[in-house]
Amino acid sequence: PYVCMIQPTGIFYTELNGIGPLLPHRDYNVSCVLNYYFESNNSTTFLYKQIGDPYFAPGAKTANIFKFEDIREVGNFTAESYDTYLLNVSKPHSVFNPPPGNRRFISWQWSDTSYEDVLENLTHSTL
Repeated sequence: PYVCMIQPTGIFYTELNGIGPLLPHRDYNVSCVLNYYFESNNSTTFLYKQIGDPYFAPGAKTANIFKFEDIREVGNFTAESYDTYLLNVSKPHSVFNPPPGNRRFISWQWSDTSYEDVLENLTHSTL
């Protein structure tokens, strides 16, 4: 069974090891994700409003990285283990990992379905 009646484009297990920031960016070719965190490593996700244009990362084919002067923070959260978040990753966001360690999560990803449509479906679905 799916967590949403709209089938995701893909389901991925992700393990990120590191410290410091993941720069403000939009995910490439993904509109929204539902992340279930096994281990959050006290990482904080920041959500932004875009006020300027993104730039190309070295070697990238799509401009999806933002300078801090081209965004304004509109919210943030620090996930805890076993939390679940639906994120609109077509909007700028970043992650700050304060201590060394891992962030581990399962990510349901939608490429051709908007965040609003997935949210609406989750809100009105009965499993």
